[in-house]
Amino acid sequence: MISSTATEAHAGGGDMGLNWRTRCIAKPSTGDLVDAAVPSSTDLGANESAASLAAVLFSQRSWQLRKVETRLFQEGSYSLTRVSIDCVPQALPGLRYELNTSASAVAHSSVLVPITYMQKGALRGFDMRDSNGNSMPVIGRAEYRQLMVDTLVYEVGPAAVERGDEATLRRALADVVDADREQAERVAEDLVVDGTYRDVQCIDPNDVSSYAANLILALADLYVLIALLPETQAGQRQVIKYEHHSTEELDTRPERSSPSALARKLVALRDRLGITKGPISRFRLAAGLDPLEVEFDLSHPAGATSHHFEMVIPAGLRCERLAMPVVAGQGDRNTVDTTPTGVAHAAAAYNENPDQGVQVQFRVPFEGLRLHTTLVCLLTAAILLLGLLLPGAQSALLRASDGAAALLLAVPAVVVALAVGGKEHVMVARMLRPLRVVVIGCALLLLASAGSIVGVLHDGWRHTLWWGGAGTSLVVAVILAWTALLSVVTRLRKTDATSNGTGAPA
Repeated sequence: MISSTATEAHAGGGDMGLNWRTRCIAKPSTGDLVDAAVPSSTDLGANESAASLAAVLFSQRSWQLRKVETRLFQEGSYSLTRVSIDCVPQALPGLRYELNTSASAVAHSSVLVPITYMQKGALRGFDMRDSNGNSMPVIGRAEYRQLMVDTLVYEVGPAAVERGDEATLRRALADVVDADREQAERVAEDLVVDGTYRDVQCIDPNDVSSYAANLILALADLYVLIALLPETQAGQRQVIKYEHHSTEELDTRPERSSPSALARKLVALRDRLGITKGPISRFRLAAGLDPLEVEFDLSHPAGATSHHFEMVIPAGLRCERLAMPVVAGQGDRNTVDTTPTGVAHAAAAYNENPDQGVQVQFRVPFEGLRLHTTLVCLLTAAILLLGLLLPGAQSALLRASDGAAALLLAVPAVVVALAVGGKEHVMVARMLRPLRVVVIGCALLLLASAGSIVGVLHDGWRHTLWWGGAGTSLVVAVILAWTALLSVVTRLRKTDATSNGTGAPA
């Protein structure tokens, strides 16, 4: 899932699926955002920039109307996240930004637009554009630090500052905004809990609002992405788009509250060997018996009036269900989508960021590698059984050993070609890996059978190899065919239950 903190373990559903976690964008913990009106310029205090930025941050939902987050899976462990925001950037005087390109140049006026909260760290493949398709710059680190320190001081309020030391407070807030995450989190916690920075009293924490305290804690882990928009475009409804790459990790081990010493040793050994789940569980996923359960965090869904999540379903998988996080008392429509291929889309509205992310279930369809694997197993079993059961087949193969070997070696080349994966996402590769192992196993089995003919292996050993290979291939083919039949029956039962009003499709 997209997480605002370091990737953490997530308890899964046992053997019913795996849990996928990604990291790049973050969701802030900024308290209960309300649909407040943006104040007019007459309501601002002396520090216009801080007051204006604080106002638009607090009331994001009043001017960010719709946010669409799209996930596109790419090769390896990368995916592309595209976000579009339907918004009305505010034109408060304190948000004005002027940059002189030279001493004689005319100042180019822009407005500051706080887009969203992002995880601290480098952005890869980042690009942002306005409604006209023009690139939008973002403010630099030094400018951001000064602006956010002023904004946090404004949010803390004069009552809290008067009882402390403002100079020390500014140094503390600079650490919160600009220091590495661990140090920033320690400083933020000391400020919010005790009002101190390096044992110096900065503020009275009792006079700090819960929103300001939560914002300080959030900005220790996150930062506000602030873009520059031409001043002539401020106050107009438009769509701002940005995209970046995300890196992803696969977590396949459920948590245990108190593992034993033996269990810890087994986990350590499993980690060294690169084993994540039992072979039966992995095969059940590849055979389509169990779904892959995926969770993606949303990119600050409380920052817009409505948040939409789209996902381009990767080739080779079928999406069974995409569901937005459920909030008590929420009755939004379109929060669940069961589109199997193409693009899945769901939407919801949140007054505060949900604790959970988008829940997605993937399953390997029978059409594709499952079907190819079934046919390969049937073909392998047929070749071996015909060589065993046809009268005189073994004698003929032994007499024409070179030709028989050439015939049996031609089939492995075909099946290995079927097993080779193209440029695909690691999630797809992990799910399809057991099927590819089966296909390659069939190729190696036919290779060994050809070797037993060329090398004139003793009858007992040769028959054992052929019978064992034929039986194993046939059993795997029957299991895969049975899983396909079971999927069809289950789907028909769900359809009947839905038409009779006794259930709902998964």
